[in-house]
Amino acid sequence: MQPVIVLENMTKYGFNRNAINLVSNFLMRHQQCVKFGKSTSDYLDINVGAPQGTKPSPVLWLIYINDLQVPDSWTVKYADDTSFFLAVNKNSEQSVASTIEHTSQWSANNHMILNADKAVIINLYLKYAQTPPSTT
Repeated sequence: MQPVIVLENMTKYGFNRNAINLVSNFLMRHQQCVKFGKSTSDYLDINVGAPQGTKPSPVLWLIYINDLQVPDSWTVKYADDTSFFLAVNKNSEQSVASTIEHTSQWSANNHMILNADKAVIINLYLKYAQTPPSTT
């Protein structure tokens, strides 16, 4: 997670200056070390991501990815997981390819890399097709 993008999104969504400054300090002023056995490394300044295990981190993550939307799909975001639901004809692979391309481009624009090993496509077939509800 790039702190600058979180702070820009907070400004765009109307957070007040005090909240933005508090989050800025939280994200940009933390350190990390590695412990292995009885050994501990030196602490290093970290300028990306959010401290794991803290209460604000999942909320900040959702602020970070809030603008990830894919046309013609339902998007569900929970913690660090995002799912897209598409209603497509059985012969329409373009919708899925377009969703993957859109998500990949958004990720690149936001300094993230998609993990293909964690991506899953699940096909569900309905015996009787219905028109999906409007996404607006």
